[in-house]
Amino acid sequence: MVGGGPTGVELAGAISDISQYMLKEDFRHIKREKVRIILYEGLPRLLNAYPEDLTKSAEEQLKNLGVEVYTNSKVEDVQPGYLIVNKQRVDAVVMLWGAGVQASPLGKALGLAVDNKGCVIVDEFLNPAGYRNVFVVGDLAHVEENGKRVPGVAQPAMQMGDFAARTIGDDLAGRSRKKFHYFDKGDMATIGRHAAVANLKWPFHAHWSGFFAWIAWALVHVYFLIGFRNRLLVLLQWAWTYFFFSRSARLITGDQNLIGWNEAVEENEKARSTAAV
Repeated sequence: MVGGGPTGVELAGAISDISQYMLKEDFRHIKREKVRIILYEGLPRLLNAYPEDLTKSAEEQLKNLGVEVYTNSKVEDVQPGYLIVNKQRVDAVVMLWGAGVQASPLGKALGLAVDNKGCVIVDEFLNPAGYRNVFVVGDLAHVEENGKRVPGVAQPAMQMGDFAARTIGDDLAGRSRKKFHYFDKGDMATIGRHAAVANLKWPFHAHWSGFFAWIAWALVHVYFLIGFRNRLLVLLQWAWTYFFFSRSARLITGDQNLIGWNEAVEENEKARSTAAV
């Protein structure tokens, strides 16, 4: 797993849960003791935007779930079957990228000013330069406040969408425009079963980790679902999964895929042993 931000941390924790609770039921040919989950982060700590106490807690919770965490580890190249980390080769059967992505090419295709990731640079009204009637929101928008970029995650995207709708209404009514301001309510990241971190900034300031942060994360996500029926169904499904370790989805794969997976694991183990010698 490459990337120690919220995406990488949550994905590494989810894979750990799958390896502990699902492999023995759904993938009986894969030996759990041979599964290694490794998380690489190029910066000195995980969840760099979070307070330091929460990043330490996140790393500890991941290690308790069996995830090997390596910080200050920059992935320099990715090839079939291996990757290069700090000039060292690391064999891997499955590689997942969670260290950021390029933005949609739409902004550049339209000839708008973009940053190095392809995000459209917008002003305080979420308009690209010279286009007062065009709004760019979400992770395609490069918005800065007080010299810092507004993160491209769900919370600011929702606020940008609301702002754009209100601004269009003000324009139609002949009212003057207001500037966009991001109201940071805090950040949460789920790590695994009973494991999470929460940096709350509204309605009060608090740093939570572990079980209470996990409960808070679940409640917040259910709250923002649309409609009472959806909230109730998700709560029932989560409760069923929590108590019975059951999943509604299953993967059907052929025996050849499973055999190939085990052979690849054995080959990687031989390569590591040879390199050690």
